[in-house]
Amino acid sequence: GANSVEWPIEMTRASEAAARAFWPLGNTRLEKRLGLIAAPTLILWGDRDSILPLSYAGKFAAEINRGINGATRVETVANAGHLAYLDQPDAVARAVLTHLG
Repeated sequence: GANSVEWPIEMTRASEAAARAFWPLGNTRLEKRLGLIAAPTLILWGDRDSILPLSYAGKFAAEINRGINGATRVETVANAGHLAYLDQPDAVARAVLTHLG
């Protein structure tokens, strides 16, 4: 379960396995699919993400906003890297709960 001591290790291993399976992704045509999102969207981004720069979050939000009637918001998570939910789980949970509020 998420409260076990092993949970962060399990999540890291799962992320590593996914990265090995899907990297390099090449052109996934993500930009063409973002406009299909039909709900208000929260994009959370670690302010210390060394894999993808914060500028990607803005690009993703702009493409999502082109195709929906809801708002897309970008929020950075302080002191978090690419896996913000592992680095700052409480901050991520608060942001998600506020968004769903």
